[in-house]
Amino acid sequence: MRATQCHSLASIVLVYLVLFFSTLACSMFAAHAPPTATNPPPIVTSTITITPEPSPTRTPKPTTNPPATETQICDIDEVIAGLKNDFPYDEFSIIYNDIDGMRLVVWFVDPGLDPFAASDEIVDNAIQAVVDAVTLSNELKKRDDCVSQLFAAINPIVVDRYYNGWFSGEIDPDDIPDNYDYTQGIFDNIIREDRIGYIRDRDVSSVSYQQAPAGSCSWPEARDNARRHFSPDVENIDFYLVIDDYGVNIWAQWISPMTPLDGEFASPLNVAMEMKCLHPKPDQLWIFVADEGGEIDFIGLIPGSVLSSGDYEGVVNEMKVLFP
Repeated sequence: MRATQCHSLASIVLVYLVLFFSTLACSMFAAHAPPTATNPPPIVTSTITITPEPSPTRTPKPTTNPPATETQICDIDEVIAGLKNDFPYDEFSIIYNDIDGMRLVVWFVDPGLDPFAASDEIVDNAIQAVVDAVTLSNELKKRDDCVSQLFAAINPIVVDRYYNGWFSGEIDPDDIPDNYDYTQGIFDNIIREDRIGYIRDRDVSSVSYQQAPAGSCSWPEARDNARRHFSPDVENIDFYLVIDDYGVNIWAQWISPMTPLDGEFASPLNVAMEMKCLHPKPDQLWIFVADEGGEIDFIGLIPGSVLSSGDYEGVVNEMKVLFP
């Protein structure tokens, strides 16, 4: 999710977390809260004028990481596959990428969040999103020791059932104590304000829950159809949807030895083709192309108007290059 600093609400949420859990601890005793914001690179607009035709995408070979320690070898794709098994939320996405450090990106739909929260309930929802993000990060860390060895940060992205974003931030696995208990009021040490990418501070957009028109497709349908264009044996490929202050955002990551800068447009075209029917209509498609080790080689942005119109030549001509 876009790293939009909402310092005022972030501070409020963190204060609420500390006060809430401190009060809870006292009462219990008495009875016996695409990542860190950086300056984005300049936007370069593609000017290619070819008429592309989608073609099969290449399938990379799985990669094995070097030993994380002398006694344990951590295969990053095996770790990801293991984390996907018995995941505590029904709808989720797990990928990894290296942008100034290897991150584990975990997007999930939190059914406990109220999409219609208003006024003070917004703060309550945001607090719940933070609690669930940290709790999940702790669970993933405890499930596999390789999580702490492989990843400098876990980036949980929390959305409600209508895909409205509520929280995104980076958590250093080492900042989660081994005896973590969310009732202990330690969120100020785990959720650092300067590493909060997004936290909701307003009502959700009505676009998220409007009735879908005939002939449209849901996010799970569009996502599954896009995923079928890539090898099912490669773990580090996925897509997720976040509706935030900047609109309806599709985030896509895949593995390829070539990027649009090399003339590889089959993958962006395949994904764009599957997003034409999506409801709600997307405002932008963010593209991340990684190598086999997860290092990001390309970041691009495709306007939502191109996706909805089915203008596939526009996918090529209007794609904005954000990196390199």
